[in-house]
Amino acid sequence: MTCQVCGEGAKYERVSANQVLSRLGQLRVEHAVYQCQAEVCKVRTKPRRAELSLPTASLTQGAEHAIGMVAANVSFTQAAHLLHDLTAIPVNAKRVERVAKCLGAKLHADEQRQVMRAAPFVEAPSDCGAIDGTGIPMRPEATADRVGKGADGVAKTREVKVVAFWRTDDDQVKPHYDAAIESAATSAGESPFDQRLARQGERTGFTTASQQTMLSDGAVWIEQLVSRQFPKACKILDFYHVSSHIYQACEAHYGSDVKRAQAKHQELKGKLRAGNSQAVINALRQFGAPDEVAYLMKNQARMDYPRYRERGLPISSARIENACKNVIGTRFKQGGMRWSLAGATKMLALRCRYMNHELDAWYERQRDAHRVQATPSKTNGYAWA
Repeated sequence: MTCQVCGEGAKYERVSANQVLSRLGQLRVEHAVYQCQAEVCKVRTKPRRAELSLPTASLTQGAEHAIGMVAANVSFTQAAHLLHDLTAIPVNAKRVERVAKCLGAKLHADEQRQVMRAAPFVEAPSDCGAIDGTGIPMRPEATADRVGKGADGVAKTREVKVVAFWRTDDDQVKPHYDAAIESAATSAGESPFDQRLARQGERTGFTTASQQTMLSDGAVWIEQLVSRQFPKACKILDFYHVSSHIYQACEAHYGSDVKRAQAKHQELKGKLRAGNSQAVINALRQFGAPDEVAYLMKNQARMDYPRYRERGLPISSARIENACKNVIGTRFKQGGMRWSLAGATKMLALRCRYMNHELDAWYERQRDAHRVQATPSKTNGYAWA
């Protein structure tokens, strides 16, 4: 037996046994323990641990995978009940939380190192993307220095920035999601979300796509982010977001006369779809809606909807709105939930990897790495390569 640390000889010492949680329930696993004979090392190793791909001393990869998948979809309490009812994995909510967050931390670190390269759009690069933000409830210590939108000025949420990339020529292919509670600073190179967006652009093939399209609701931070990372992209303002601004102006102008407000809204929306954005701006100016006029004028260059439709480009950001609601909201905004910053970061990594169908591929890479470490040995049973 060769020591994995110093390369000197290691001698068999004893057999160690412990209980390991697997998909089949609790199992008793025995490990041969070897100790390095070098005086400066004396490291003890358990080669069979590597062969069995045990992420911890008490959990198999299969059990960790199962717990992670369930916890990525429902609350930790619900996950514990589901695992009890559907599998032989006896865990309580607290252990589900610990395992899921541990897995999320590994996925987060892996993504930061750009190890996870198995993107679903490698053969057919994505050519469309969208960015948005949605708030999730946080613990008081995670919002202590932040100003809230409520009357008391106390922040109760943190914004999760969400990005989605997809292919416009295939509606059957699901978007590729990523999300994080990170800064989107205005200076190039200073924003963690800049780096995340660049990584996901590379992984999905968007960075090298011949045609790049980015949709948004017109938020300043999104426009600046896209301009820095994808300067050649065609930037489109979400048509239905503009339409809602128009309706707000009509509603304020006509007051209780809802039918006239709706009729005018349909008329102006038709002009907007036809490409006559200036007529819409003039009408809102007559309504005395300076905020809505300013919004449309600021984004007028991104409202050429007839040309976008001729080129086959989407004009709706429904996919990113759906991501905010279903990828983030359904898991992180359940009743009574309050997240710590560290916990939310880990679970966002787990949730996105699960929604992208990447967990199986990630575990396969982990198993391949363990197979390289643990190779058969004629003399000692197993040795570290």
